[in-house]
Amino acid sequence: KSVPQNRACKERALPRRLKARCPTRRRPTMLRLLLALALAAPAAGQAPKSTATKDCQSTVVTSPAGDNGCNYGACKSLTGGTLTCAYDSSFCGSTEDWLTAQDVIDAGEECTCEHILNYPNNIGTCSSSGVYSPMALASDCSGGTAVCEAEPGGHYMMGDIQSGVKQFTSCDLKCDASKDHRYDVPTDTYQDCEFYQAQWATLGQAPTGRMYPRRMVMMDDMAVVGGYVKSTSMESDYEENMKDRNGYDFEIRGPFSRSDPDASEGTSVHEDLKAYSPPGRSWDEYEMGFVKVDTTTGVPQDIIHFGGHGEDGLWGIHANSDNTKIVASGYFIGNLTLDGLPTIYTVNGGMNNAAGLGMDGWVATFDANLVPGWLTRWPESGVGSTDSSRCMDVDFDSSDHIYGVGYQCSTDSCVGVMSKMAAADGSQVWEKVFTDAQHFERVSTSNDDSDDFFVRGKLFTTTGEPTAENPTPFGVACAADDCGVIARMSSDGAVIWARTIEGADWSMRYFSGEIELDATGAPYIYVAMKDAAQTGVVSLDSGTPYAGCKDDTTGVVMPAYEVSTAKMVTASDCPSGSTFVDTDSADAVWAASANTGVHCARHSDDGCVMKYHAYTGLPIWASTFGGLDAIVTMADGSLHAIGDGRGVQFDSVYTPDTTTSWTWHAELDATTGKGKSVKAFGSATGSGSTVCYDAASTPGGDLIIAGYSAATSIYFDESFTLTYPEENQETQFMLMKVETSGTKATPSCISTCTNDRSTTVIEAGFCYIDGLCYADGVTGESLGRSCKVCDPSKSQTSWSDGPTLGVTECFIDGNCVQAAEFDYFTDRGGRATGCVYCDVYSECRACDPAQSITEWTVNDGYTATGEAMPNDCLADDTTTDTTDSGDSPDRTTAASGGTLSESDGAQALVAGALAPLAALLL
Repeated sequence: KSVPQNRACKERALPRRLKARCPTRRRPTMLRLLLALALAAPAAGQAPKSTATKDCQSTVVTSPAGDNGCNYGACKSLTGGTLTCAYDSSFCGSTEDWLTAQDVIDAGEECTCEHILNYPNNIGTCSSSGVYSPMALASDCSGGTAVCEAEPGGHYMMGDIQSGVKQFTSCDLKCDASKDHRYDVPTDTYQDCEFYQAQWATLGQAPTGRMYPRRMVMMDDMAVVGGYVKSTSMESDYEENMKDRNGYDFEIRGPFSRSDPDASEGTSVHEDLKAYSPPGRSWDEYEMGFVKVDTTTGVPQDIIHFGGHGEDGLWGIHANSDNTKIVASGYFIGNLTLDGLPTIYTVNGGMNNAAGLGMDGWVATFDANLVPGWLTRWPESGVGSTDSSRCMDVDFDSSDHIYGVGYQCSTDSCVGVMSKMAAADGSQVWEKVFTDAQHFERVSTSNDDSDDFFVRGKLFTTTGEPTAENPTPFGVACAADDCGVIARMSSDGAVIWARTIEGADWSMRYFSGEIELDATGAPYIYVAMKDAAQTGVVSLDSGTPYAGCKDDTTGVVMPAYEVSTAKMVTASDCPSGSTFVDTDSADAVWAASANTGVHCARHSDDGCVMKYHAYTGLPIWASTFGGLDAIVTMADGSLHAIGDGRGVQFDSVYTPDTTTSWTWHAELDATTGKGKSVKAFGSATGSGSTVCYDAASTPGGDLIIAGYSAATSIYFDESFTLTYPEENQETQFMLMKVETSGTKATPSCISTCTNDRSTTVIEAGFCYIDGLCYADGVTGESLGRSCKVCDPSKSQTSWSDGPTLGVTECFIDGNCVQAAEFDYFTDRGGRATGCVYCDVYSECRACDPAQSITEWTVNDGYTATGEAMPNDCLADDTTTDTTDSGDSPDRTTAASGGTLSESDGAQALVAGALAPLAALLL
């Protein structure tokens, strides 16, 4: 049956119900998407190049690429209401409205690449030094030249069809959020129902000390965990908590194991911490510290901390190649002293954050026993700056010189900086200040003996060219307000190649893993970036041009990724009759010409793990994550990711929807990027978050995860739940081992595991929900979801409403709420009330099961304003927001049982037992 065409641009009209007009078909699985990407990318020796006079025509393409997983918008007729699938809004006429891809999906319709641009006819051809890529609009060829002329409407519907060149259809175009596109959610990923098992955990055990682990490095089988440590001894219950502790504020104990889940047979190490209560933020109490744990046993070995007046933080740590030295970095305010070394001071003085002056960065080396070698201040804030400079990460080169990255602040701006420091004393070999870079957060030295290094960071909007306002640019363009950047740098700080992610959020989100080198030795890197797909699906074919070899006769350039993938391409690699062109040459190949089809897609969250070729920067694959914290490659070719959150989405699979954060561990295929499995663990009681920050692998191939937990009972799997006494509750250091070198186990309620959720068989009388087993009638109380119940007669894979809903409980905004309980939020930054980490309750909106089980009920005498708390309620007898008259209950309390105290005239929070959980966002 023919499909109507409504204008020269040849967009395909969409019937009101597409499924009634087109054959039913499944959306592409990850395998099909990967195949489509492979077909779209130019194969070695088969790149689309112009070698003869162009021949511009519109014709049907033989064996075109199929559905690429992208969803498109549509033009809606203002008269008949019909929809016509379109590439972007420029294809809509004056009597049509534009609907985004999401609008089309919400309307129950579907627009794929096979429904636009007269598929399977060819479309326009873009050329960059003779390398062809697809185009339908001029913006699709911003770094090249259109081979054929546009139609009167500015659309490119004819391409070069000369013999031997690739012809493109709509399914070869990149998926692009700026054109209101949306990417499909794969349905065949994370389907495995067999999981690696946690073997042990090592935890903090003193209620008088706290540590937030930030980074970790392995020295053979010894895990060295660095972070923030402080005494909580200034709290009112200090004397009671210090009984029988012999003056030691901080304790690490382990292992908590399957055979000894309460660590009654474990080993403890202790440390005495300086206790003080400075004015201003309680973060001023934190010192920089390390914990050492033997990962073969889980037995803690030592606690070492260094400090000075004011806050001292650690954000970077690496070991050298022979595991004899460690380099660490971070920031401080006031002063910082390492044993036996001269004290360093911040440029602007000020002994704490209350002074409102800028912090500086620091870099230090240590031997294998954590004895300090040298300490230096870098980067430094400008005199008078109230913003803070920080050294975000460091790594060794082959001669034990140090690469450092971070950002440096003056009185009016902060910019990205890099430095190389001498192995002997930390003196600067060179420093680079990039005026269009916002910051650099991670650095890893290459493993190919070149001493090149890789960095991850963010850029401002920039052309990459020097100007009066941008005198020392990084050298790569960013068209969006912000761009993520991954780059390979030479040992003298020059850009070799850079790939950008247009629209990646400016936020540092520091703790999202290393730039991981491929553990098999293959020339690839893996990069994790939170907020990468902040604005939606974004192509990774962006950044500096590709070097290559230019044919001396035709002028066509063979890009470096076709010349060689085994080494860095140089002039000696170019065939006879061709000339080498570098990335800064006018003949270099535009990055988008690679047309790999690799995207970061915001279909589940905006975090992204990406794989690039180490020598060329060619994107290989990308995968979307939520709550991403670290990635680890293994010698067996697997890739592991860790993170945390509540109800985190992994394509079509979710982690448990808990009231507190759980940590998750995901396994991916490092070759394809396809997710294999995800497993979560956390509080067994519904109280206290479990948060991770870093991960690493042992020499034996096991995964070590570092973080913290405020839960006194942590569920790992059906046969391992650790516990410790409630009186020891704090935000406790946590290190755990997942035996990824061992065998996997299947949950007890799975009778047949097919690693395909649609065919996996669940035992009768049980539910298998978000990776956990529940017997018939069991509620979600352990997850903080007491109003939900496992009812296999209704569903074996999702929660059912429990008998308390509509009687004593509501389910509002994803939470079970007791009758008469008011809505509230935690004022983490103190911006709404001036009270940091305080719970602020609504005056009028409460759970009333008789009125509604899914919406807040407004109490009599009030009107909901629609504004955020505490301005959400208006008393009916006044025209101003309600205030506490003195006889109504006080609805502002310190979070999690904390109390308010006054310090130097400023309101401060004396933390209750669970208040430190708010530090999750810091």
